[in-house]
Amino acid sequence: MIRQKGAISLVVTSLLMVVSLALSVASYRSIFFQIKRAQNEVKSRQEHWIAEGGLECLYAQAQTTGIPSVPGNCNLESGLNITVTNDGAGKYRVDSKYSHARITKHLQYGGNLGTGAIQASSDLYFHGGVTVSTPDPGKYTNDGWECVAVRYKSRFRPGETVNNQGVIHGLSPSENFNSHNKDCASEHFSQNMVSQDKEDFTRDPDVSPFEDFFGVSAEKHEEVRKNGKFHTVNGGVVPGKPRRLENCGEQLTNLIKSGEKHIWVEGGCEIKTSEYKALVQATQEADGVTIVVHDGILSLMGKSADATKSDRFKGVLFHFNHNYTPTKSDWNGLDAKGELYHNNPAITDSSYTEIAAYYQHGSFSFSGAQYFDTPGQSSIFNTSTNFSFDGDVVKKARQAHRKPTWIAGSWHDF
Repeated sequence: MIRQKGAISLVVTSLLMVVSLALSVASYRSIFFQIKRAQNEVKSRQEHWIAEGGLECLYAQAQTTGIPSVPGNCNLESGLNITVTNDGAGKYRVDSKYSHARITKHLQYGGNLGTGAIQASSDLYFHGGVTVSTPDPGKYTNDGWECVAVRYKSRFRPGETVNNQGVIHGLSPSENFNSHNKDCASEHFSQNMVSQDKEDFTRDPDVSPFEDFFGVSAEKHEEVRKNGKFHTVNGGVVPGKPRRLENCGEQLTNLIKSGEKHIWVEGGCEIKTSEYKALVQATQEADGVTIVVHDGILSLMGKSADATKSDRFKGVLFHFNHNYTPTKSDWNGLDAKGELYHNNPAITDSSYTEIAAYYQHGSFSFSGAQYFDTPGQSSIFNTSTNFSFDGDVVKKARQAHRKPTWIAGSWHDF
């Protein structure tokens, strides 16, 4: 009887041990699974933060030297791959990939700059032919490039002919531009037309060139002028007359030759025919300049007799009137006055001439971009006009005046 009781106790004890062992094994499997899961989560987060670190490395590099096309200095971790894609208009997509982790963010310089070799909130009037040697290529599509030559806010009066020469056969819109063997898409390609009805000359009621370019509202323009990049030159003040910089073309030329690439003119400016060649040569030697003419009239009087077709103003030209409205008498004493109001019967539309703030005479050629932020005023181009978009010049100008920022909404920015 005693032996039976001992056997029963042994059996019960064995069963309890087996159950305990089974429970322990089951618990161990669960714990092992949790450990494995935690290890995978740690590895996943490590991969994520390595990829995130790649983005931050590129961002730091962009703050000092600009956005690189091949960011090799940031691929310090073996297996980390960072690629940069230019989306146009100062926007870039940055992809950082490490193992299974991939993070994409978008950078931009300045504001939300649209496409266009000329962008204007002013009314535009062209007399004579308009030749676009190179438009802004815009976005690439299967049908070709969505080229934009002119982006305007309200009124655009085209010249006698409109001729967009595309992005394949003429000057390249940027040094590393790849056309993919396609020209402007048909709806963005005005060629030898007597009127403009295609999208390379596009109306944009929301265009605001100053804010779009610099990323600062017009009301805060002093932040741009005092950003440490611009050299400011003030026009003289005469009682009863608007501020004006005398011998403006000559002064700009001397400043550029002295090493100034970013010049802000307070007041009006006229670049005379005799000043043309020296000025455009100075811009070529400087590899591009940024000139802002603020709160004044601006006139460009065309090429001198000894200038050649290759003599082009290379840079970004900004005409920005914020607290200034021109009057007819403000043109007194300028060469443009006789051309604009007396000696040019071809320009007969007084709705443009009476609000004129900008006048371009003769074959003044550009390589870069022109921006007119003078709403309620007009910009008048007399005789034939030829301009070429240079994306590299625009990029340099934007990089100089505005640091790149991550675009809100391009990642989980909460």
